[in-house]
Amino acid sequence: RIRSMLGRVALGSVLVVAIFTSVLFFGGEGSLSRLVGTVNQDDPTTGRLHFWEGTLEIIRERPLTGVGLGAFSVAYTRHDTRPGVFRLEQAHNDYLQLLSDAGIVGAALGLLFVGALFRVALKRAASRDKFRSGVARGALAGCFAVLVHSFFDFTLHTTANALLFLLLAALATINGRTEEPDLEQHDQQRRRRRRRRSSQQGTDHTNAAQA
Repeated sequence: RIRSMLGRVALGSVLVVAIFTSVLFFGGEGSLSRLVGTVNQDDPTTGRLHFWEGTLEIIRERPLTGVGLGAFSVAYTRHDTRPGVFRLEQAHNDYLQLLSDAGIVGAALGLLFVGALFRVALKRAASRDKFRSGVARGALAGCFAVLVHSFFDFTLHTTANALLFLLLAALATINGRTEEPDLEQHDQQRRRRRRRRSSQQGTDHTNAAQA
């Protein structure tokens, strides 16, 4: 187990180095400078803490039902302590924006969806069908990555990202009607065929002996 774990760590390290090298090779130093340049020395979160503080004020004002879907940009102006500096359309945190837009009611519905997603996906991942299990595990990992990213950005408010998340969710939870036959059922059918063949061979031998 230790050897396997060390191998995975080494493989992950090689992958990180390869990605970093590819960024330098294809994007040049400008790619790194652009990345570093987006960080403000006074606020390493690039304004996100300020955005989140204003969003929390919106949540405190309308905790149950929120201000309404799509109304965040208007509601935020009432709580912005730097009026005119930022034109904010999203909270840069999908969870805080869900609470501000739809309140506790919307957050509860979102939590039920995520819980159902993981419950069904983990059930699919435990399938004896290796292909089905592998697809479910990979798709669920992608969903988890999107959900983590949502803590720091408005990932699910970008149409392409939202569609990708739904596609991964569908792959992770697709029902058994599209799977291969259950392995136990397949084994039972195979044993029945063997018994029938054995019985048929025994009948043939008996008939041959009588002849």
